[in-house]
Amino acid sequence: MGVLQFQTRKQSLIEQLCELNFKGMVSLVTVTEIKALKKSRITKASTPSNLEVVTKYSYKIVSLGNEYEKAVNNRLKKEGKDQDFESMGSYCEPVSGNNILFKHKTKDQFYLRYYSNLCPTHKTVTFYCDACGVEIPRELFYKLQEEYYPILKSKNESQGLDNDVQVNNVKLENVKWIKRGDFVFNDLTQDILAKIQKVEKENTTQEEIKKAA
Repeated sequence: MGVLQFQTRKQSLIEQLCELNFKGMVSLVTVTEIKALKKSRITKASTPSNLEVVTKYSYKIVSLGNEYEKAVNNRLKKEGKDQDFESMGSYCEPVSGNNILFKHKTKDQFYLRYYSNLCPTHKTVTFYCDACGVEIPRELFYKLQEEYYPILKSKNESQGLDNDVQVNNVKLENVKWIKRGDFVFNDLTQDILAKIQKVEKENTTQEEIKKAA
């Protein structure tokens, strides 16, 4: 029953995304799991059980619906460079003409494509929790990542820019919230919502302290 409900909700989101007709700013929440290596890179001891899987929660204000090549060439123009960028392509392709939903070329995997730095009010709030649900401070996670987790290199191709266009694909099942105007997709649990609100409030307080200093 649960699998059927999930598939129905996923298919509904696919259909909604294919029908969207906009380009620009949205608010987005994603939840992804990061699996650890079996052993420490440093000590070679087994990874502690509470670190075997870490969950990454992200609240972002980003841009959807942009055309990749056009976005890069527009930025090349702003930087006073030749607008001759042509993409080498990637592992996925657009499902519809709105450049929002993509699908893997050889797998049954859908992605939401978003751009981090094409939105003037871009914002990201990210935090991590271990397998027991205990929050891991970001600075500590970065240290743990060096010891226990795969370090992923950026797959973005060379664009010839001083300030690269940051394009990201997130698996559709990891998307928990999308909002732009009247369009809302909400798959947030109360637990996820409470965690995000707590961290965002802490970040806002820190920003206000910096401004007042």
